[in-house]
Amino acid sequence: MMPACANRPAQKRMETRDKTLIPIMRHFICVCLSCFIILLSPVISQVIIHSSDVSPITQVSFLCMNDFQAAVEPVRAGWLEGRPLIGGVAALAGYVKRMREKDSNLIWVVAGDMFMGHYIDSLTHGRAMIEFLNLIPPDCFALGNHEFDYGIDNLRQRIEEAKFPVICANLMSREGKPFVRPYIIHKTGGLKILFIGVICQNLFQIVSVGRLKDIVVTDPAKEIIKWTSLLGKEIDLTVVVSHAGLSEDRRIASCLPPESGVDIIIGGHSHDLMEQAEIVNGIIICQAGSNGQYLGCLKADVDRNKKKIVAYSWRLIPTIYNKEIRSPDVEDWLKKRLESIAPQMEEVIGRLEGEWGREKGALEWAVADFATDAIEEEMGVDIGIYNRGGIRKSMKGPLIRTKDIFEIFPFGNYMVRFRLTGSQIETLIERHLIFSGQHLFFSKGLRYTFDPKMPAGKRLKTATVHGKPLDKNRVYTLATIEYLWGHSKSCFGLSHEDIKANGEWRECLDVIDRDILIRNIKRRGLIKANIDGRVKSAE
Repeated sequence: MMPACANRPAQKRMETRDKTLIPIMRHFICVCLSCFIILLSPVISQVIIHSSDVSPITQVSFLCMNDFQAAVEPVRAGWLEGRPLIGGVAALAGYVKRMREKDSNLIWVVAGDMFMGHYIDSLTHGRAMIEFLNLIPPDCFALGNHEFDYGIDNLRQRIEEAKFPVICANLMSREGKPFVRPYIIHKTGGLKILFIGVICQNLFQIVSVGRLKDIVVTDPAKEIIKWTSLLGKEIDLTVVVSHAGLSEDRRIASCLPPESGVDIIIGGHSHDLMEQAEIVNGIIICQAGSNGQYLGCLKADVDRNKKKIVAYSWRLIPTIYNKEIRSPDVEDWLKKRLESIAPQMEEVIGRLEGEWGREKGALEWAVADFATDAIEEEMGVDIGIYNRGGIRKSMKGPLIRTKDIFEIFPFGNYMVRFRLTGSQIETLIERHLIFSGQHLFFSKGLRYTFDPKMPAGKRLKTATVHGKPLDKNRVYTLATIEYLWGHSKSCFGLSHEDIKANGEWRECLDVIDRDILIRNIKRRGLIKANIDGRVKSAE
């Protein structure tokens, strides 16, 4: 057995080597740590810089449109250089899709009146416009007055078909229940944004009363204040989507208290093409024209800590049609939709000699003379009546197609037949001669002269019915559209009770104005666009 001392030299050598290695290893570790720190220092400094430099500002974009009114096909923009095609569903969808792709914080908003204006909408009672919007679903859609033009039951069905939120805070049932949801809360870019919808308070004056059954319209400002007071604490930004018109939006903004927290009003109804946004009472107001020919883009820098807009910009984007930006899918959808109804719409039903114009301020329009005469003839009455606001388009001949009548007279009103005394007809004419609200046109059966310099109520000078002086005591037969009948007090100066007292009144629910006009054109073949002087000013 080897003695223990025999291994001491080897052990000593190992101890000496260990003592030598320790400083070397320490040096090596220090070098490695230094290198690691040097390599990591940019990352550490970047984290420190970012953590101390995080901005509380978030930019959010609102892409908005109002009053599209079924303008599904592009038109020539004569006001732009080169007269390019502008608008239409294919171009509009292309711009919306492209801007959504570029901006993750973009919110797509529609401020009402998608319906009414093209025969594709009239024939489908608005379904085609919902189909289109479902292809580019808005984040928020506020109801407009034209959404009610096919009746409230039809609108409920269209809302069921919509794949996007529909809002309006100041429409209630008679029991006080909201007609649709009053608001939505949309989250984007770390922000909670409250959208409240409102509609024009005079809805009953501009929509046929029969199409608004069991609906109550309340003050939009009061509804805005109610919902902002309930929800404001959890909200970073508040946007009112209004279909009330620019002047009403200004009024609403001016009467909202600061604690309401409303930041923006995105408007519609008045068709204002606003090159600059307005600020009223600290609230930004904007609107983008009509017919989808322009999109509005409002960019807002929002301070998340203070929950307020610190900077904004507004611009109008013309929806110029071109192959690069248009949406092929939407273009195909429209083509198929139009092809399905083309045989009916393209049918030539007569010829027009001259032009159906709509001269602003004119006492007579040739197209109105035609329409009122057709009502007189087809309804077998003494006098036919139509309103200026119901005639939406001019036309040149020579061919008249079914689609022309749908586009000129898009509302599809049923007819009402009733009786008035000669004295009541005088009241009706005098009410019309105030020249406020709905201006009226009368058929060839009634001819009159008036003095515009006389005070209201005393302007009528002479009146004849089928060549004979108007007899105050005689009862005459008349026919008009449901819209005017529903607003008889404001349009005629006569209540329903006054009129019904004469007996033999009837709502002809199965007789539509467009059908009467088409039937009259087919029967006559040739329509001469004449103005025959049935109304004359004594000036």
